Amino acid sequence: MCDNCRDDNGNGLIDAEDPACCTAEPLTFTQARFRPGKSTLRATATLADGAFAGVDPRVDQVRVQIRTASGEQVCCGIPTDRWQRLFGQTFGFFDQKMTLCPPLRCVKLTVPKKGPAKTTVIVGRVKPGSQLLTPAEVTIDAGGQCASGQLTLRPEGKRGAVFP
Repeated sequence: MCDNCRDDNGNGLIDAEDPACCTAEPLTFTQARFRPGKSTLRATATLADGAFAGVDPRVDQVRVQIRTASGEQVCCGIPTDRWQRLFGQTFGFFDQKMTLCPPLRCVKLTVPKKGPAKTTVIVGRVKPGSQLLTPAEVTIDAGGQCASGQLTLRPEGKRGAVFP
């Protein structure tokens, strides 16, 4: 099964990470920032040109997976009824109290008719020293398509950490 946040075939990979479920397109992080005062990690990425073409998260369930270098795993399917159209081909999921998919606070997905799709993921309740701040593999899937990329932050003094 490719939508239950479990390793069903025992190969150590869950859902969209598993090549049996999906062949991932590149997810390229363009910027990220950890703010210790707000306990948030915000990461923005671009998907390969043509990836997620035709995806509408109000119809196609979106799953976000984060695997840290130590193997800690966050996996969450965001139901279609939790998405809203923000403008044009940009959709958002918001859960400020993080009750549905802890620690995901917000996911924004822009799927233009031309050019690459973009996404922003905001993770809350992140403390300094959290495993989520180590190199992490982030995988997003929707509509039978998936994208995956690694995020590595660099320390920025007392202000947290950033990428690039």
